[in-house]
Amino acid sequence: MGLGWDGKGHKRANGKPRRWWRGVVSLLLTLALGVAIGAIFSHGPPIALASAPGPTLSGTSYGASHSRMQSAANAATWPQQNSLWCGVATVAAIGRYQGSTSVTQQGVANYLNSDAAVSVWGVPSHASGYWGPGFRADISRDFGTDPRSLAAGMDWATAGQYHQFVAGADPLDASIRLARDLERSTQPISVFVDHAFHSVVVSAVFSTTDPMTNPGGITGFEVWDPGWSVANGGIQPNEFEDVSLNTWLTDSVYWGGPYNVNLINGYIYDPNPAVGPYRYDPSVSGHAATLWSGHYVYVRPDPVNVLSARASVDWAFNQNGQLIKGFSGELSPGYRGSTAVWEGAKVTLGSTTSFNPAFSARGSYDSAAAGSAPAAALVYAGTDSAHHLNVRTTQDGLSYSSVLALSYTTSAAPAVVVMPPAQSGSQNIVYLAWDGTDSAHSINLLYDVYNVTGHSQTLTLSFGSASSPSVAYFSGQVWLTWAGTDSNHRLNVLPLGPQGMTPGTITTLSSLPGASGGPSLLNDAQLQRLVLSWAQAGSGTMTYRISPDGVQWTAPAGAVSLSASSGGATMVASLIQLPGGEPGYPTPAAYMVWRIPGGDLLAQPFTSSLAPGLSQLVPEQTSYAPVASYIAGPDFILVWAGTNSGHNINAAQMQM
Repeated sequence: MGLGWDGKGHKRANGKPRRWWRGVVSLLLTLALGVAIGAIFSHGPPIALASAPGPTLSGTSYGASHSRMQSAANAATWPQQNSLWCGVATVAAIGRYQGSTSVTQQGVANYLNSDAAVSVWGVPSHASGYWGPGFRADISRDFGTDPRSLAAGMDWATAGQYHQFVAGADPLDASIRLARDLERSTQPISVFVDHAFHSVVVSAVFSTTDPMTNPGGITGFEVWDPGWSVANGGIQPNEFEDVSLNTWLTDSVYWGGPYNVNLINGYIYDPNPAVGPYRYDPSVSGHAATLWSGHYVYVRPDPVNVLSARASVDWAFNQNGQLIKGFSGELSPGYRGSTAVWEGAKVTLGSTTSFNPAFSARGSYDSAAAGSAPAAALVYAGTDSAHHLNVRTTQDGLSYSSVLALSYTTSAAPAVVVMPPAQSGSQNIVYLAWDGTDSAHSINLLYDVYNVTGHSQTLTLSFGSASSPSVAYFSGQVWLTWAGTDSNHRLNVLPLGPQGMTPGTITTLSSLPGASGGPSLLNDAQLQRLVLSWAQAGSGTMTYRISPDGVQWTAPAGAVSLSASSGGATMVASLIQLPGGEPGYPTPAAYMVWRIPGGDLLAQPFTSSLAPGLSQLVPEQTSYAPVASYIAGPDFILVWAGTNSGHNINAAQMQM
């Protein structure tokens, strides 16, 4: 929310908390809570900032004119005129900068409380434990103005087009996006800072290189604080400061922390949306994602003639300029642009792994079985010297059972598939495949890890794998794929029967490039086909083929060469009917996710014909290849090993 609180409770040079509680509760309650908040938020001596008024950062200034911004702040009668109005003051100043001769802070506040500013989803009701909504334009119960209401106010004050811009969990990447928007638009931008307690105007970025092409030269930002001279008010001692990139990224009053709900003394000040398709409700399956909390948020001026301008002001966009769909897959009417893969609820497990983990949900090929037990299974090689296999199960992809440690050891990442029960009423069956630690790296199979049938069994095949295998349940039986130990690492596909213990005839894809890592096999149940994807040996180029029977493999009509993968990929295909896409911008029916050089994750959407759309980065990094599977609904679960020393396993809901 940031908007509203002028003080945040950190200390200024005089060592006193910055916030007054006027206009919120009675004086008695103010005095009672003031001491508590000061104690909570006080964080020691103030950080040294560059002194105004002269520029102190090296490099060229990209963005808005400093002198025009000063005139705009003066015309908007800065500082903020009310304790809820830091966001209002930023809107008024930017409106003046954009040429309005009449916009005032009071005028902005009046508009945000008018019928015209109300979201298409309505105004949240008042509820216990919340201060707001501070304005009728809010979609949350924020103390002041939330990101949606600021975007609406900016549209009105500038006669332009603005949207909420929500960047992922990396403050440096978000800062690069902000820098590029400043350079592109040459406009000042309203930014949420101080973990959402406050709003400021960032007018320019300083850089020794062009941020649009080489962001490595960014040295800092010019930041204007609407609460700078309010008693115990802003986050800066001066109206504007040249803030170094290091200070911007590390001090909590800037982007040293992401947007937060800021629960203080039992009251929530900056909550996520309470109405509309972005409504935060962790008690409802598929609604655990948060639109603002945990991210970096600013109000972005739309580029000229771009597709985002066709979405109403209520909708938000991610760091790649892609529409963030509602948490149940809703889209803005009339929008024809790309949509985002959005990371929702996330968990970091205590489990650590030596290779990439394996993850499978029966719901990935049978939507009617999402609630069956177990819904999904996670298998991974331990970090012990022998790399023993470990298994955990889950019903939602976020809460996992205790570890089942197996006696088997592996030389590479294992594979897993959750199979239907052997008989009606019993549990799903967990099936594993892995490379042995013998010299040939023979592939081993295990049917029924938990022995729910009473007939658990293993089988060692007579051939080995050059990397991790992959398994899928398709057309009533288990299918196995692997890269051979031949010099070309040719791909092989093998049917294994209903229990995965009866090998059939191997199909070797001799005419196709071999694999540099483990391939991925997917049951695309909606279109009744297998999809095989892999990184080509040598180049790492991502490649994919389809088959109706596991024997005949062809390139889909829309297949193209994709960027290189480092260690293989995972693919998921939706089983549910998603909202239809507009002509030229069809709704994705599948996603492939892989690790690119450097460790970042790339998500590639595909149409039902497997024609690729616009790829995007997932705000995570991994040391190995990621894995994914659907449990239920429009969200798939992405699982990956972290880049920390122990390579802890992470899992997150990813919205399509």
